[in-house]
Amino acid sequence: MSALWLCLALLAWVMLSMAERVSALGLPRLPLRRMLAAAGAVFCIAEVPAFALSELVDLARSRIHTVAAYSGTGGHSSLVGDISTSLAAGLSEEVVVLVLPVLAAWRIGQHITNSRVRSAGTVALVVLLTVARLSYHMEYGLALLPLIPWAATCVLLYLRSRAILPLMIAHAGYDLTVDAINRLTPRYGPAAGVYTFAGVASVAFIAAMCLQSASRRFASAP
Repeated sequence: MSALWLCLALLAWVMLSMAERVSALGLPRLPLRRMLAAAGAVFCIAEVPAFALSELVDLARSRIHTVAAYSGTGGHSSLVGDISTSLAAGLSEEVVVLVLPVLAAWRIGQHITNSRVRSAGTVALVVLLTVARLSYHMEYGLALLPLIPWAATCVLLYLRSRAILPLMIAHAGYDLTVDAINRLTPRYGPAAGVYTFAGVASVAFIAAMCLQSASRRFASAP
């Protein structure tokens, strides 16, 4: 599945790069500091709430039989498999479920002048792309619920910034962190996973603040 996502993303990039400018593909020329700062911000805004909600669902699953019965269970895989799947998800999903449909919607929107229709179209686009993102996670069952605000937030952040690399980096970083947590929790307990994620989120927040501040000082320097 990871190889399929990567192939689809690569094919999409090749086709789009032949027809569109780089900036239109969500690849604006950002300094490295700003890009990493944006990735840290995306992690804090989109990924942290998703993890917190996932922990609440896990708590409910451990205490409520109905929630456990309708929640999917993850299969066991190797460390290399987890890493490759996480990287593939971060690098490819955003192309398929964000860049392509948003670019198509933007082209269609250029021919629409009615402001109400454009606003309604934006709302419909957010809903459709959120559903598209969730559609290939249906095996999670009720554990899918924490992904709803995450998926919608990613769409809104991309529509706002039109920069895809920070979303890719944050997504891959989140998946890699969860892979590590899933291996720590059985041995050291749920608290170890929460502390691990809190540490990663703290690093992302501090890095975002410091890098953004450094970028502003660099831009304002004579």
